[in-house]
Amino acid sequence: MAAPAVAVEPCSNQAVREEQASSFLPDCRAFEQVTPQGTGAYRTVFEGATVDGANVAFDMPAGSLPREPGWLRHLFGATHMSAGWSSLALTPFDPPSSPQAFYVVPGSEDPSRVTFLTSAPLVPQDTNASLDLYQAVDGHVTLLSHDASGQAVGGMRLPEEGGVYSVTPGGQHVFFQSAKQLTAGANDGEENIYEADGTTGNVTLVSQTTAGGDPANPELREGGAVLGGGQPNLSGAVSSDGSTVFFTSRLQYDPSVPDDGVTKLFMRRNAMTTVVSASKTATPAVSSVRYEGAAADGSHVFFATPDPLTTDDQNTVQDIYEYTTAMGALTRISGGEPGFTDNTEGVDGVVAISPDASHVYFVTPDQLTASAPAGDTSGPLLYEWTPAGTTYIATLSQDDVHGYFSSTGVLFRSLIEEIQADRPARVTPDGTHLAFESHANLTSEETGNAENVYEWSDSSGLVRVSKGRINSTGLTPTYDATIGSDAGGRGDEAQPRRDYTAEAANSFGRVISDDGSHVFFSTRNALTPEATNGIRNIYEYQNGQTQLVSPNTTDAFYQDSSASGDDMFFTTAAANAPGGATAIYDARVGGGFPGPPCARENTCSAPTPPPAGEPISTQFVLPGNPAPPTPPAAGTLGATTKPAHPKAKQLTLDQKLANALRACAKKPKHQRPACIKRAHKTYAASRAHAKKTNRKGS
Repeated sequence: MAAPAVAVEPCSNQAVREEQASSFLPDCRAFEQVTPQGTGAYRTVFEGATVDGANVAFDMPAGSLPREPGWLRHLFGATHMSAGWSSLALTPFDPPSSPQAFYVVPGSEDPSRVTFLTSAPLVPQDTNASLDLYQAVDGHVTLLSHDASGQAVGGMRLPEEGGVYSVTPGGQHVFFQSAKQLTAGANDGEENIYEADGTTGNVTLVSQTTAGGDPANPELREGGAVLGGGQPNLSGAVSSDGSTVFFTSRLQYDPSVPDDGVTKLFMRRNAMTTVVSASKTATPAVSSVRYEGAAADGSHVFFATPDPLTTDDQNTVQDIYEYTTAMGALTRISGGEPGFTDNTEGVDGVVAISPDASHVYFVTPDQLTASAPAGDTSGPLLYEWTPAGTTYIATLSQDDVHGYFSSTGVLFRSLIEEIQADRPARVTPDGTHLAFESHANLTSEETGNAENVYEWSDSSGLVRVSKGRINSTGLTPTYDATIGSDAGGRGDEAQPRRDYTAEAANSFGRVISDDGSHVFFSTRNALTPEATNGIRNIYEYQNGQTQLVSPNTTDAFYQDSSASGDDMFFTTAAANAPGGATAIYDARVGGGFPGPPCARENTCSAPTPPPAGEPISTQFVLPGNPAPPTPPAAGTLGATTKPAHPKAKQLTLDQKLANALRACAKKPKHQRPACIKRAHKTYAASRAHAKKTNRKGS
């Protein structure tokens, strides 16, 4: 006898879902517009989201706002609140900054802190006309790229021009490279790594010897120090607390190794600089190393070299090594099982390293386990390494190693692409789940020959996630699947790239939830009955099922998701927007807001135009910005400076309410509802009192 059907609890937000025609979304998701409407015919660029999905950073041209001249970009933050998303200008619009663009440096999980590059002189100490590095906390600006006298040095570079930056999750530690002499002990004209304190603005030299300062350079070797692997790979180069930094250099930062001009990997920790890539045998290292990544806490670091650095390495083909920072132990992890350690081809590259360093996924033609085919004839093989051993996952296509252009002219990145942010693979924090693309048919159910998305898990093995209730056996040659958005061709035309991508490519975001239960991918192939063939849609794979999670009206471009997968952010053409303007949306579990549609999108009433001379940024939050914080005493090195404003105007009740709601958003989650209720009650009573007083006066 069949089991009775289980009753499905109706969604509490079903009315919103029906109104926006999103009842097909799984998990009671509904669409929420993150960016405000009425921003003109400009494309909004998604720059990042916090892990909890409550805050989003984006940029758009200043000219898209009323009364603000110019088309150059400014940075904004949006915060999820009980009545909708509230947007705040993070960079100042005041003259002389209005004619200048701002470029975000990502990494901070603190939405009140934004690190950015601009040529606008935001403090009196900035008298140059080139890019400098700043951080703003609730609009209060701190200069980070300054010399020992506090003067801005300029000459900072955008990531696409070779600029290298890393911000810790707390946002207070900012690491960057500069050839300028910013501190004592640094040699001018030689690339150095500096750390700037976002609170004080103080700058310290990171790339120095244990004895202090730059190493001697009698051979006049070029380059200096490079954070991690440089712009191509900054993954884990700075630990989450900023205490451990990994960098590569040809110079002799550690006197225990020879000054031979070979690129080595160094670690700066506890005021000591140690060479990580030194040989543990009698034969010294003679080849340059390639930085691959590190644990989030700095406890482990991985690099590649053809040199046999340990006694179990008997050849000179490329291998992957792990260095344990606490003990200084060096281990070759690409050696394989006993009987399969005599590598002949070497490792092609690393696909992904889990943040806890427990799992490393890499590609090599070599047979490293008994279950793997003979690599010499089968092609590139994908393996998983853990301290317990090496596991064969699948035999890939050469396209997965070298990349390829699809029949539609879209570039698909190599799994071992140099640029870490653009590798089409993502791993969960514990490393037990890997989501990746492949141009090979890796499962027996496939009949197509296009790019597919797969998930590997330690418990369930390999599954293809880019399948659905229709087109379930394989994707047609016309439409591929990707875990991100198009990296070339028509994808670039529709999806502006983020500030920190080094080429005309798109970052793939988180893609997979922390527990591995949600995997997001995109394709133009209709995989569910609600989807239309030819429209780029976003799908969610969960519990063996594929569900549509984008509107299926215009092309949607995946951007990011929260760690839980409850928030999925994407960009698409904004409703009723002119000229193909884009907006950011959230397909949120239990999402949607009460009230009429305008309330749910923060567009019921436009903000009151500010008086002449007052910048629009003071009222950008709908309906108003919070008042700027009181700056600390000036006069010390690194003291923050707020650009001069006209005399503050008396705040309206609406502005005071917005300030109070902004303060509520910063409180712990369980305290927010009461705070919001109290704010509305307070200012509603004040408004009623004001009306009563006016009636009496008349």
